[in-house]
Amino acid sequence: MTEIKFKISQSQPMKVHAVAVAFMLIVSYFAYPYAAAKLECDVALGLISCFGHDPSIFVYVAALPTVYVAVILLGLLVAKKEPHKEAMVKNLKKTNTRYYMLAAFYCGMSIFMFFSVYLPEDFMDEHQGKFQLFVSIATILFIFFVANVAPKMNRSLFSGWACRWNLKSELAWEKSQRFAGFALTIVCVICLIISFTAVNWAIPALALGIGLNYIGVLIVSRHVYKKELSQKLNN
Repeated sequence: MTEIKFKISQSQPMKVHAVAVAFMLIVSYFAYPYAAAKLECDVALGLISCFGHDPSIFVYVAALPTVYVAVILLGLLVAKKEPHKEAMVKNLKKTNTRYYMLAAFYCGMSIFMFFSVYLPEDFMDEHQGKFQLFVSIATILFIFFVANVAPKMNRSLFSGWACRWNLKSELAWEKSQRFAGFALTIVCVICLIISFTAVNWAIPALALGIGLNYIGVLIVSRHVYKKELSQKLNN
């Protein structure tokens, strides 16, 4: 097997990451005093003391950039693994598109988080349904775009909906990824309809749909792999 040589930093759009993290940290900096006031904590005490007073301040100030950086580091760690380097090199353009969408999603959510602590409590309560609708639609659209990128990726543990069977068979990979893309598209359309009719159920329905989708991937992958294996044994 030929060793694939490329810099780990080439596996991701690092400049986009830097801009996204910087943007989220700036937003967090401006959100902190409003979050502290919302949670009845003295800003002068500092973030650590406020965290001790009410750990939920972490959600308002640091959760989004922390999770985003964790995703980046996980991706960089994967880029070091030899079995997945070849697929990663072939997938770079599509993977970068996925990271662009991730950066846009997290930056958008950080702005929403800022307004959730900046705007008056009564205003938030009055327009809670609209804010829920916005978050639900943004999340569903993000999953929709990811769902349409993943099926076009080359076989790899971290480039699509992987399992033990489709990683052993190119045919099982192709069929299971097409199924995942089609199924998730349907799930997203259904969840968009739910968003406008029963917004509280939109995200739970999306989570359920993603889970059922992966179960479908397992079933399709196993069926195709076993069928392909049986044909090879018969020949």
